[in-house]
Amino acid sequence: MNIEKLQSVYFIGIGGIGMSALVRYFFSKGKIVAG
Repeated sequence: MNIEKLQSVYFIGIGGIGMSALVRYFFSKGKIVAG
């Protein structure tokens, strides 16, 4: 899987401290984040 090719990402359990860090990372890379 090539993360750079992803356009959007969906997370389950986005409220946790670890998941929110991942969300901020993908959002900073310009990805569409939901969850």
